[in-house]
Amino acid sequence: AEHGLPGEHHFFITFLSTAPGVKLSPRLLAQYPEEMTIILQHQFWDLSVTEDRFEVGLSFGGVPERLVVPFSSIKSFFDPSVQFGLQFETSDTAAEGAATNLPAAPAPAPLPR
Repeated sequence: AEHGLPGEHHFFITFLSTAPGVKLSPRLLAQYPEEMTIILQHQFWDLSVTEDRFEVGLSFGGVPERLVVPFSSIKSFFDPSVQFGLQFETSDTAAEGAATNLPAAPAPAPLPR
């Protein structure tokens, strides 16, 4: 991406930091222990996309980093320039969803006086 994405396009991509296959530096993993959102717009390099992941170079606080992000780790993708977004159910969010879909516990009865 010598000149970034065309026009006003920019991508917000949120992914699970510790999902299988994700490669982050120890510094980034310490900063983003659960999930991380990156923005691809003007300043990224060496973007490569395969069948099951993408790899990209980004700078964090002036330090260049190489990220490997499997598609299976992505939670959401959004391009605000065209108001297009997708949310994905990862195994982590599926477990959360299952827990939140359980019936609510009955309200406790008042204590006798």
